[in-house]
Amino acid sequence: MTVLRTHRFNDIWQEMNRWQQHMGDLFGERDYSKNACGVFPPINTYDNGESYIVLAEIPGISLDDLDITATATQLTLKGERSPNNDIADRSYHRAERDHGSFNRTIDLGQPIDPDKIDARFENGVLEIVLPRAAHALPRQITVKN
Repeated sequence: MTVLRTHRFNDIWQEMNRWQQHMGDLFGERDYSKNACGVFPPINTYDNGESYIVLAEIPGISLDDLDITATATQLTLKGERSPNNDIADRSYHRAERDHGSFNRTIDLGQPIDPDKIDARFENGVLEIVLPRAAHALPRQITVKN
């Protein structure tokens, strides 16, 4: 099974954002444009042997506000989630549904065929099927004697 990881550079920025949020909470300053619950959108990625499958939870996002690009070995999701009306005028007891722009890049590790990518969006879940390039598919080797 292949495990897919995001870039280490993104991990460093996410950790810095988390510390900034903790400091803001400590001093009573809260920026609701930052994600308080972790990385957005949450993504699951798996390999079925012929394709990589990416599932991203993006509720409340219009497909017009979503940009999906792929290179031979990477998938990038960019978009923006609009705020819920006037967030600054509300006194929240808990605010976990963030707004603002996001950018996730997934390193696939193996080449894909960008011409055969298929994407579907249903019930707030984006499913992207990224077929491996023909030369990257596993082959059965016959041993001759």
